[in-house]
Amino acid sequence: MDLVTAALVLTWVVLVLIALGLAGMMRQLRDVQAAVHGHPSGRSGARLAPPTVRPREGAQFALILLVDDNCSACAEVAPAFAASVRHLPAHIEPVMLGYDNSTRYAGMDARFVADSTAYHHLDPGWRPALVLISAEGAVLLAEPVGSADALRTVAEHVAGSRFAQAPSA
Repeated sequence: MDLVTAALVLTWVVLVLIALGLAGMMRQLRDVQAAVHGHPSGRSGARLAPPTVRPREGAQFALILLVDDNCSACAEVAPAFAASVRHLPAHIEPVMLGYDNSTRYAGMDARFVADSTAYHHLDPGWRPALVLISAEGAVLLAEPVGSADALRTVAEHVAGSRFAQAPSA
């Protein structure tokens, strides 16, 4: 085999190895993206919220505000969330979800849950976030609420939507 043929064969072998490596990396990237968005193995479907944040007995939905101690917008939005929950129908339970047991948000008008697993599972990538889940744990809505005005807009949307209709007996 002459030198040119050997170089050509070696080049093709290297190209095939690069293509296989790239395909493997793309597969891993899809798996990581699927895990971040709550879809195991890249399969589409509804992600389910952990039981700690699901609505309690008598409620059909939970409206969850994800808060963080290191988030200045969370400190502004949390009191507005506590004030707005008074206007929610009884079958929508307000919940504040924190990463750790923070006393900063614990005394407000919404149930406070400190659960790092649930926090990571529901975290859409921004804070504060408003997440609506069903009694079965299906995530129905995830919206950024970077200000009190944005929170009121999303909360009014939820209160005026089909979720606000009382469940039939």
